[in-house]
Amino acid sequence: MGKDRTELAKRFIIQIYDEAMYAKIRKAYAWPNVIFTTYRLPTSNSRSRGAIQFAKNHGIHVVTMDMYHYSSSLCSTARNAGIALAVNTINSPSKAGSLNRDGVRYLYSDSLSSRDWWETSFTASLIQPPIAPDAVPFNRYDD
Repeated sequence: MGKDRTELAKRFIIQIYDEAMYAKIRKAYAWPNVIFTTYRLPTSNSRSRGAIQFAKNHGIHVVTMDMYHYSSSLCSTARNAGIALAVNTINSPSKAGSLNRDGVRYLYSDSLSSRDWWETSFTASLIQPPIAPDAVPFNRYDD
C-alpha cells in the first residue's frame, strides 16, 4: 500500500491556513502538494509577506489570498521568492485579465466559465501548476 498511497497523495492539494497547521499536516503525512491560504490571517501586508516567506522556507509553492490581502507589490514579492499566487474569489473576466497581467498564476471563481478563463490568457499557468514536479496536472473542463 505504500506505493499506492504515494501515488494517491499526489492527487491531493492540502490547504493550510496558518503556520501551525503545516506542522500538523506534516506530522500526519509528507503531503507533496500544499497551498498556504491567507484569508484567516489578519489583513496586513506584513502578515501576507510572512506567509510568502514561510511558504518559501517550507517548500510550499502556492500562496492563496483574497482581494483584500492582494497587492501588486505582494505579487512581485511572491514571484521573486519563487511562489505562485492564487487570488479568490474573482468572477469578472476583466479582473481576471488584470490579475494575470500582474503575474497572478491562479484564480478561484464562482462563475467564470472555461471560455472566460481561457480568454483572459491564463493558459500555460493552468496547464502546468507549480506544485510538486510529479503532481497530477489540473484538468481543463469544457462547458
